[in-house]
Amino acid sequence: MIMGTYFIGITTLLFTFVTVVRDTVLQLILSWFVTLMIIATTLVLFYSAAIPKQNLFSPAYCLVRFWERCLDVQETIANRTPQPAAPVTPLVPPPATHASNYTVDVQFAGLISRDSVRAMMSGLSRAGWNVQGVSGGGERTKSAAGVNEIRYGKEEDRPAAVALAEAVEAYQLSSSATIGIVRVPSVGSRKLEVWISQ
Repeated sequence: MIMGTYFIGITTLLFTFVTVVRDTVLQLILSWFVTLMIIATTLVLFYSAAIPKQNLFSPAYCLVRFWERCLDVQETIANRTPQPAAPVTPLVPPPATHASNYTVDVQFAGLISRDSVRAMMSGLSRAGWNVQGVSGGGERTKSAAGVNEIRYGKEEDRPAAVALAEAVEAYQLSSSATIGIVRVPSVGSRKLEVWISQ
């Protein structure tokens, strides 16, 4: 709706300008400019909708409000969008994982509200995980766009990462049915990172 209004407004301005000037070369240049602008915008919108991991372009909803930061647009839209309810049963990690020994950081992107992330983080904390920044509701970052995984650094931390992935999946915040487990050497020992997006 807003993007269509932009196109109509710009096209009307250019058409009025070309009508007043009456220069055929200028008319040709401006008509090609408008045509290429419409084609380029359409391709960007298609790419952002078709490719889940959006590294080249911002998501389509960010293009509509181009004057705002994309992360702010995501926050606004996520707060207006109904979120899935948190699981009714408390999440209890298997005793073998020693959840309280692990520091957990949460990064998220997309149309997930901060309140939903905060609820997940609180639930994980109540279940024994040492979740950092629960009151802040995690870190919204575009680096998490299209990513749904738990990252760990040391091989001995893998069982805890698997248990955390199962706990995070129960909240159904992700656009993916399953949360991947990825070893990233830069993640420290006894540290786990939640990367989630929708």
